[in-house]
Amino acid sequence: MKKILLLSVLLTAIYFHSFAQSAMTTRVSIGPEIGIPLGDANQIYNLTEGFSLKVEVPITSQGLFFTVGAGYTIFNVNSNYSGYIQNGQYIPIEIGIKSYFRDSPVFVEIAGGLSINNNDNYTAEKVAFIYAPALGFSVANNTVDISVRYEGRSESGGTISQAALGVAYKFGGK
Repeated sequence: MKKILLLSVLLTAIYFHSFAQSAMTTRVSIGPEIGIPLGDANQIYNLTEGFSLKVEVPITSQGLFFTVGAGYTIFNVNSNYSGYIQNGQYIPIEIGIKSYFRDSPVFVEIAGGLSINNNDNYTAEKVAFIYAPALGFSVANNTVDISVRYEGRSESGGTISQAALGVAYKFGGK
């Protein structure tokens, strides 16, 4: 299932890239993320860490991009629960829209998709809806993105959420 979803993400990115205008370029970014659990998750977990891989396909020449992303996120268990509960491990797969403000390095991104639970003893949904709005800016001649985002994984018992800081190196056009 995981391989099929990842393959779908890559094929979608290739499909949209083939229709992009030649003056605009597709970008690929990869980087680490660190965050803090929010809400009820903050009672059990004390830190989140992970990485993300994203493809940005230009939609317009005014800084609007279609995004496809995947990653790996670990919710680290508090010492109070160590030995009783495993670290939460999730594989988010998202699509979204990223828009840069006029001639500015500042961007806003809205993404949603699926979050796959990678724990063997997890009692809630194996696959759940995920949503992740972000605000960030590009530096170093538009080769590095720094962003802050909220991520929520909605499941029947509630939402497991985090606020995360991400730094990603971008390959591709400027």
